[in-house]
Amino acid sequence: MTWRLRAILITIAAIAAAAAGYLVFRPRLSDRDKIVATLLEAAGAVERKDVGETMKCVSDDYHDAAGLSKRVLRILALHAKDIEGSLRVTMGVTGVTINDDRAEALADVCVRVSDSSGTHVLFDGPLSFALRKEKRGRWRVTDSEGWQQALDIEQGF
Repeated sequence: MTWRLRAILITIAAIAAAAAGYLVFRPRLSDRDKIVATLLEAAGAVERKDVGETMKCVSDDYHDAAGLSKRVLRILALHAKDIEGSLRVTMGVTGVTINDDRAEALADVCVRVSDSSGTHVLFDGPLSFALRKEKRGRWRVTDSEGWQQALDIEQGF
């Protein structure tokens, strides 16, 4: 075996050992960090108009005070895909309270649409989210409040 072949094998072994060590010892996210990540993931999916990824962040048991369910949110998200222009969603999570497998999160959210006529604010204000830890420790939104009034959504979907 030549010295080059030995060097390549040693390098590959070192990389494999480092990758295995990372997988074993990588830092685990706290529940708070997972909740913030879920909300930011949802905001990013809305911005990309990606209905599937948005719905992954919503619990099958979603139900809010306006009477909206996950099925209705999916319909609203499908309609949002028809919005001309690009969406820009900014979210700053201002608080998270965790109680076992349930959590409440508060966030300041701004949704803007940019099209040929300029940039328009669709929503700008505080939102509250209820979340539940579901399969494999994933946090999903079970309720959200504060945005429905801005869209004049009526019950009856």
